[in-house]
Amino acid sequence: MKPPTLNIANVSLDQVKDFEQVAGKVPVILINQPMQVLTNVPNSDVRYNDYYPRWVYDQYRQYLSAAAQNHWNYLDLWNIFPPEYFTDTPLHLIPNGEAELAKTIAPAVIKGCP
Repeated sequence: MKPPTLNIANVSLDQVKDFEQVAGKVPVILINQPMQVLTNVPNSDVRYNDYYPRWVYDQYRQYLSAAAQNHWNYLDLWNIFPPEYFTDTPLHLIPNGEAELAKTIAPAVIKGCP
């Protein structure tokens, strides 16, 4: 992908819509998982981490947020943890990070599951 525009077709929001239909009355929470956001390192002004250029991820979040307005139960947790909560990749949390993530998600699960 090349800047400046992420094609919305590459985001596959239709799959989320399909999943919601398949789930029927089963409560579903769509969670944009936490990822490592680096600052004050080379190229951190253009990349959040080794995986994601800022322009791509920012547009992805805009598309997802707009789609979530379709009454999806959506939590955007992408930047809730500092870099030290991650293992050797920008997507995997250390055990304490996983515990904090569970605490963060728990209220939404309790609310969504009568």
